[in-house]
Formats: sequence, C-alpha cells, structure tokens
Amino acid sequence: MLRGIAPSMGMTLVEILVSLGIVAGLSALAMPVYDRLKRSQENTTCVSNLRQIGVAICTYANDNNGFLPGPLLSGQYADPDLKIAPYARYSQLSFLLKDYLLPDGGSLGLKRNVFVCPAFQRKIKTTDTTVIYGVNIQVRMREKSGIHQPFGYANALDPKPFATSSNSQPLRVADLANIVDEKGNPAAHSTFALWDADPQDGRFAGLLPPSSNKNPLFPVHGNRRNALFFDFHVAAIPITTKNP
Repeated sequence: MLRGIAPSMGMTLVEILVSLGIVAGLSALAMPVYDRLKRSQENTTCVSNLRQIGVAICTYANDNNGFLPGPLLSGQYADPDLKIAPYARYSQLSFLLKDYLLPDGGSLGLKRNVFVCPAFQRKIKTTDTTVIYGVNIQVRMREKSGIHQPFGYANALDPKPFATSSNSQPLRVADLANIVDEKGNPAAHSTFALWDADPQDGRFAGLLPPSSNKNPLFPVHGNRRNALFFDFHVAAIPITTKNP
C-alpha cells in the first residue's frame, strides 16, 4: 500500500523569526568583543611603532657621535615632507630617521606608517598636516640647574640642525642617564620622550585647539596615552580624567 507524500520540511514564519532573533542576539553579543579586540590590536601596533622609533633613535645616535636627533619642534608630524611647511622637515623625526626605518610600501617609499597609530588614523581622514606625537623638551639634569632639552629645540623659523644660535642643540644618549626628578632621583625610566598628542593634553592646548578637525578631540586610547621613555622602553601613561 502506497503511503502519502511526506509533509513539507520547510520552516514556518515563526521559526524563521526566532532564528533571526537568535542571530541578532549573537551579533549584539559579539560586537563588543570584536570592538575590544580591534582596540587591543590598535594599541599593540601603536606600542610597536614607538619601539621602532626608539630603536631608530638609538641607531641614529650611534651614527652621529652619540647625539640624539634634533633639534626638534615639540609637535611631530607623520609626513616627512611637511606640505604645510617644507622647511620644518629638519625638525621632524619622520625626516631625520627616514634612513633608519623600513619602508612602509607607501608612495615614494615614505616611512610614515610607523608614525601613525591606527587608532589615531581611525579618528581622522588625513594625517598629512596633523601633529601625531609630542616631544618632551623639558627635563631636569643631575648637577645642572634649570630645564634642559634632550632633543634640543628648533627655531621654528629656521629649524635646520645647527642653523642658528637660537637653536638649542640635542644631548647625547649617554647624557640621558643624568635625567632626574624634582627630588634628584634618577628618572630616565619614568620620564617620557615621545607620546600620543591630542588637544586634551595641556602641553598642546595652543598647538591643538579643541575646535580643530585635524586632531582627535580626545585621547585615541581612551584612558591612556602611549609613550616612549628616555630609557627607550614603551609604556602607557594613565589618564585620570574621563572622556565623554
């Protein structure tokens, strides 16, 4: 005796809606995890970039009688050609260290990606005319009074190395062991040389106005800024104030 045709195995509308709800729920749960992983990857790349810059600074010094690169301006750009002010390239690590960094595969073989944190680039469309890093140009030195400038300080009108007497010249790497804190204790390990720049950092209040659309309004890593220290290790500087 022939049996009847088997009933359809298709899904009902209710089953489809339930399945879509489950997928949507799983997606909602996965997004925060994905976002945290992405931020972690960006931070890892940023730290790696700073370490590469630190190695390049040391290699530069080895080839230049122990002197640090400089004199530098306090604001550092990613573009060594500095379209906004071509003469200022001599005050930029991206230019002075170009022979000590691997090409990033960009146009003209520029070594610029190492000077751009991916979290920073996510916030803005272009980094050509944007200050990426700040340079610490004020430290205390053992048995010396006043403030000293490890990377020197460039005359903004003519920042070519040793171009004018108004340029403060950089120190030698060996001199960095003499950096001290206010109590006179060794402080090369705790004094940062290069760090993420943003308008919320008081040291850039005039250079990076909050109304500017050329820089992220707030620290790109949220509750910290990454920094290269004068003993050339890289670590995070905690930010105590919360960002909206």
